[in-house]
Amino acid sequence: MQLNKMAINALPLTKMASSVAIQANNNATTLKEPAKVEESIEAKNGHSGTPQKYDFTNMTYKELNVAAEGLYDEGLLSEKEYVLLTGHYAVTQAMAEKDPQLLHDANNKKVNILEILKENRNDHIKNYGSSAYSTQNAEQLVKTVEKLQFGSQRFHAIG
Repeated sequence: MQLNKMAINALPLTKMASSVAIQANNNATTLKEPAKVEESIEAKNGHSGTPQKYDFTNMTYKELNVAAEGLYDEGLLSEKEYVLLTGHYAVTQAMAEKDPQLLHDANNKKVNILEILKENRNDHIKNYGSSAYSTQNAEQLVKTVEKLQFGSQRFHAIG
C-alpha cells in the first residue's frame, strides 16, 4: 500500500510506503489539543446536528495529525484512513532534520485538507482509473472526511 501524496508550499512529496509513515508516526510526540472550530459548519449553515470538532477546510498538517488520532480513537476512522491522513505529517517530521521549513509549514500553515484529498483522488482517477485499489482508497477517504466535515446534511437535496 502506498500513501497519497500531499503538498506543503506546493512541494510535492513522493509516495512513501505506509510502513515508513507508520514508523515515523509512532516516533512522533503526541499533541495535546485538537484543532477545534468555535462554531460548527452545520450551525453556520442553519443545520442541526452534532457539533463538528475539526475544520478540514482550514487546518495545519499538525492539526490534521491530532484530529486523525482522535477520530481513530473514537472509531470514526479506519486504520487505513488513519494512516493515509497522518502519513504526510509523519514523513514531514522524518524529513525535518534535512529541511526544517517543511516541518515549520506543517505546524503553522493552514491548508484545505479536503480540497487536497479531492485533488489527490482526481489524480488517482486520471493516472490509474476509477477501479484501481488506490483510487478506491482515495475516494473512500474523501467521502469519510466530507461526512466528518459536513455531516449527513451535505447529501440531502434542497427544496
